[in-house]
Amino acid sequence: VPVIGILTQPVKPKKRLPDSKPAVFDHDEYILQNNNLFMQAGGSRTVAIPYNIPEADLAELLPEINGVLLTGGVLELKDKKTGEMHPYYKTAKRIFEYA
Repeated sequence: VPVIGILTQPVKPKKRLPDSKPAVFDHDEYILQNNNLFMQAGGSRTVAIPYNIPEADLAELLPEINGVLLTGGVLELKDKKTGEMHPYYKTAKRIFEYA
């Protein structure tokens, strides 16, 4: 059975619900359930890859999996003020370079 890694996405801080109450989400990152179910529907098992995983941990994980799903979204990959690349981008780049 193939094992597919899914790169997590960060939860935006200070996200608010329409009625101005703070959104309650007890995690710093997430994977959309549809992405997980899509991979499983094809017969794969899935494993979450934290978007901010340390480089050494990523290097240890990648040889153990058969592929990676890089998800999309509205995440800003580059800080407009500083030019700094987001940790999601850095991790995705390392995965791409490994492949």
